[in-house]
Amino acid sequence: MSNDFDFNEPRQQGKKIDYKKTFFNPQEGTNNLRIVDLAGKSFKVHYVKDINQKNVFVKSPGPGDPLVVEGNKPRTRYYLKVIDRESNMLKVWEFGSQIRQAIEEYITDLKEERAKSGDETNTLNNYDLVLRKRKPQSNPLYTLSLAQKVGKETLEADQVIIDNDDIDFEPLLRPWSIERIKEQILGIKDGETGGGNADFNVDQIEKEAAAEDAEKAESAPREKVATASAKETVKAAENASESWLDD
Repeated sequence: MSNDFDFNEPRQQGKKIDYKKTFFNPQEGTNNLRIVDLAGKSFKVHYVKDINQKNVFVKSPGPGDPLVVEGNKPRTRYYLKVIDRESNMLKVWEFGSQIRQAIEEYITDLKEERAKSGDETNTLNNYDLVLRKRKPQSNPLYTLSLAQKVGKETLEADQVIIDNDDIDFEPLLRPWSIERIKEQILGIKDGETGGGNADFNVDQIEKEAAAEDAEKAESAPREKVATASAKETVKAAENASESWLDD
């Protein structure tokens, strides 16, 4: 394997992520978006406090994750690429499992409609979505619904945006290292086997995370509140769909 280098060439620096530009950040009121690619990414994240008692969102490194050993179960989050109609830019939309369920149910509904109508263009990524964000502390905080089917001219304009896509999921998915978690969350330095963050309390963190989730719970598409017994009228949507970013 070649590891050639040339001192005549400037050193390549890692590209800094512009989170504000990269992520879809819904504002209070109506937000319009279109999912342009139904193939997304998933990752595991912990909601915890660091050694300074600051709330942080830690992307799990997977096997050997010391927070899992401590009893903190990570949650699954998802990324999809969308066009934000406000800025008319390609963005990354982050959401949780219930939004994923809502999207899957829309896909199923449209598949059934395609079977009846024979219209092969009747797919979710050919529709705009409306995400309504209510005032803080509202429950549900968000509602998600289908808007109009995207017209030919808009599809053509969107394609220009898609063709210039420069979003790279890889740096966004980069997990915390095991060493970083031990030092910044558990307060364990190299060579130590325990102790450190005496205030690290998994049960308390989970309770606080659950309380936060309750405040940010989202209702179903078509503005219905999710219930297990009313799937045909409900699209569950939990997650504030805001970007939880690592410091």
